[in-house]
Amino acid sequence: MYLSYLFLSPFLLVCCTILSVHAVNLDEKCDKSVLCTVPHSICSNSTCVCDTPYYLPCNINECKLNAIKFRYAGEECRVNENCLEFSKCVNKICVCDANYSNQERGLCRKSFNIACAKHEECLSGYCSTTCKCAPGYVIDGNKCKLRVLDIYSNFEDAKKANSLCEADEQCQPLNSNCSPESNTTDRFCKCITGYNADYKKQQCDPTRSEQLSPLYSSEIFEGECVACKDPNAICTRVGNGIPKIMIFTEKAS
Repeated sequence: MYLSYLFLSPFLLVCCTILSVHAVNLDEKCDKSVLCTVPHSICSNSTCVCDTPYYLPCNINECKLNAIKFRYAGEECRVNENCLEFSKCVNKICVCDANYSNQERGLCRKSFNIACAKHEECLSGYCSTTCKCAPGYVIDGNKCKLRVLDIYSNFEDAKKANSLCEADEQCQPLNSNCSPESNTTDRFCKCITGYNADYKKQQCDPTRSEQLSPLYSSEIFEGECVACKDPNAICTRVGNGIPKIMIFTEKAS
């Protein structure tokens, strides 16, 4: 809106035009930020909106400061409290603290071999005086991956090959697990009960029993049922739970 005024002086007549600024509220059209009259608002995409990191509460025409840590590294901020853990606001941008780097989708974490005090500081998620991979995992680029191990016939061979395990998930063949060695806390991968190891192929094959009789059932004492060589036989538990191999034959005519 423009208002015109005439001023009369002893020497000349002066005409002045004064611009009357119209107050623009939030969500209203604008062409410059100076027109947005709500504190902490700016003109963005031709509309008055709250400036970062302020937000607009429901049904209230004001911009309130969001002091919760919600801005990732590289995003705009106004105060340190806007930035997520291990980062701060520098020149209105969240940047990682010293010894931290933005390697995990805007989250600031410490890389390997940097001193740490808690797991949350590390990109690997594991702290042991310095950031490193958790037991059972190995470094793969800037991350950790599960260390997969072969099965062995005895503890000494596994130890010699530096293949002691920490968890069942490390054991490569199906039907194998991370089993403890007697009188020690160390463990190595071997086939579970009911399976025989094929170390050349690195696989665990079902133990096949030949304890069959054409007329009678046969008891086994491994403690677990096994696979039966005869396709007409199954291993089942009967009576007191002792595993028995049962063979089924056609009834005589």
